[in-house]
Amino acid sequence: MTTPTLNRALLRRLRVCKGLSVTAFARKVGCHKGTVSAIENGHRGISPEMLLRFAHVLERRPEELLLDMTLDTPQMPQIASGLTVLAPRAPAHGADDHQRDPRGSCPPADGSGVQV
Repeated sequence: MTTPTLNRALLRRLRVCKGLSVTAFARKVGCHKGTVSAIENGHRGISPEMLLRFAHVLERRPEELLLDMTLDTPQMPQIASGLTVLAPRAPAHGADDHQRDPRGSCPPADGSGVQV
């Protein structure tokens, strides 16, 4: 059995979807913005206590923020039940990427269904 690790990409997406900068998120969590940045970028691990605090601010269950790196067994439904896995959106024809809303493809907060 492997130890689940933080799904950093999902963490960042959820934070952005909440409209929170790294600084604002860090304030809500009760830590330094450098800590949030280091965790999101994989330069630092996350403690169980910090995982609980992140999940609370993001209004998610802690296990929804985890990713199991086991390749031989499908873990997605067990670990991320209620999450939506999103593919990158293609820009609209003629749209400038700098004008797109970064929150445009946010997972639903109600935990409805897993979309792969």
